[in-house]
Amino acid sequence: MSKVAKTFRLTLAYFWFNLKGSYAFRSSFWLQVASMAFNDGIWVMFWLLYFARFPVVQGWHRTDILYLWGLSAFSFGIMDIVFGNALNLGRIISEGELDIYLSQPRPPLYHALISRQNVVGWGDVGFGLGMLLLATPHTLPALGQTLVSVSACTLLLIGFVVLTQSLVFFIGGREGLGAQLAEVFLTFSHYPSGIFHGVVIRVLIFGIVPAGLVSSLPLAVIDAVHPWLMWISLAVGVLEVGLAYKVFQLGLRVYTSGNRLTVRS
Repeated sequence: MSKVAKTFRLTLAYFWFNLKGSYAFRSSFWLQVASMAFNDGIWVMFWLLYFARFPVVQGWHRTDILYLWGLSAFSFGIMDIVFGNALNLGRIISEGELDIYLSQPRPPLYHALISRQNVVGWGDVGFGLGMLLLATPHTLPALGQTLVSVSACTLLLIGFVVLTQSLVFFIGGREGLGAQLAEVFLTFSHYPSGIFHGVVIRVLIFGIVPAGLVSSLPLAVIDAVHPWLMWISLAVGVLEVGLAYKVFQLGLRVYTSGNRLTVRS
């Protein structure tokens, strides 16, 4: 429990430190937040226009797509705010900046992830929260299901991003691959899973890139279709985070130092 408390204090300290640094430039902060929320809103507007023409698509309704975008945006925002270096992990490894975190007494992976905050994440969190409030039934069971869904989506996203970024240890100089695979995950997670047919594509989105689990959650919560999918998604998310950690630890064995012995204060 002592280690958990220390980890929590470290996370909270980084959170406030990064937030204060970001908010020091208030105009830039709010501009980036508003820009991201506006960008998300444009895509949702497209879907609203689509569902105005076709009210039901493979069992999906307008409320389902609002819930899906709220879930994806909120989870991505959490990753950007709390684990802001997740999408930079490949670059950190390839450029030898991991030395900075290896010289600290904290676990290097966790320390690297929480040491940065992306301002645009606040736009995603604000937008996602708004969509979830609009789409989620105002009942206690639905609230609990949404908390489980957000946890599952966040774990799936962080686990997949860290796993793909850690591949740089073994393929070297390909940090862009992790970012591209993250885009693939986000793209598939923004579309109703029912529109994808065929064995190959379903193996891809439910197995290799588990975005299909994310895009199945609205039906489980809003329409009560296979509600057990929430728990399956949460379990897969936990397993994927564990796998990402194992791959990172294996990568440390072949890591080549960048001779950056800077000690961070």
